[in-house]
Amino acid sequence: MNYAGYFHRLLLVDLASGTSKVWTPPAELWERFLGGKGAGLKILYDLGLPGDPFSPENPLIFMTGPVTGSPIPTSARSCVVFLSPLTNSAVDSHAGGHFGPALRRLGLDGLIILGRAEKPVYLEIRPDRALVHPAEALWGQGIFATERALKERHPGAEVASIGPAGERRVRFACIGTGLWRQFGRGGAGAVMGAKNLKALVVPPGNEKVPIADEQSFHALNRKLVEDLLAHPMRKKREELGTTMWIRLAQEAGFLPTRNFRECRFEGFEGITSQAMQRELSWEPRGCFNCPIRCGKRARFDGLELEGPEYETTAFLGAN
Repeated sequence: MNYAGYFHRLLLVDLASGTSKVWTPPAELWERFLGGKGAGLKILYDLGLPGDPFSPENPLIFMTGPVTGSPIPTSARSCVVFLSPLTNSAVDSHAGGHFGPALRRLGLDGLIILGRAEKPVYLEIRPDRALVHPAEALWGQGIFATERALKERHPGAEVASIGPAGERRVRFACIGTGLWRQFGRGGAGAVMGAKNLKALVVPPGNEKVPIADEQSFHALNRKLVEDLLAHPMRKKREELGTTMWIRLAQEAGFLPTRNFRECRFEGFEGITSQAMQRELSWEPRGCFNCPIRCGKRARFDGLELEGPEYETTAFLGAN
């Protein structure tokens, strides 16, 4: 049975041989696990967990969900599933931005990367194959420089890349995408570095997410958008970002402080959203099709920055 919400197509890439092919998974995968982390973890289980997270057999499984890239608001999310070098357990790491929707516009539900390249490479993802390009000239570059270079080479593309931390297999290294978003948990960047994979490039596509009942879908979506725009918390999230939770956590008594030995921080006023606004002159930015716009483009000391977010502020501030 072909379920709507899916293209029923995953791209499998073997870095060792440089080959790729489209795989149509059984319908049971979508029926039982919906997509995203559920389907990704099932694929990882079926492939078999490798003993060493840095071995070529450890896959990077990029997955989307049934509404990723659709008109539904906040439908930007995608995830990567792998054996974590940080915890030595199966983990799912998620990112917003535009990377997941870009995969969907190619008519793909996900991407499975196996093996290890002999030399640094990047992958250019196509609807039916992946092109392998040399990346020695990019090795050693940070994610900003890497992404800008690849977007100049591939206009309109979305990029996911690693920096020096991933190349050196730092066990908590991220994969950066869209300059400002990260697959941040579990060390996905280190696994990517162990594969000699510098970046993924997803060029523009024009596929649309399959919808079973267009009329009902769009009626529901209009209601969702109206409710979201009218909700008072949306405006607050746009204005204050996720660091709004610093004050709320302090008042409720769960702000991580001194490695969570305490739950309130006497200097919290210096790390609230209001303090950050004054210091960083930020402006809101949003992920794909998201009216909340909780992301922040900040400026400090002549630099353009992203954030900060609640996690970075709490765990590198009060904690």
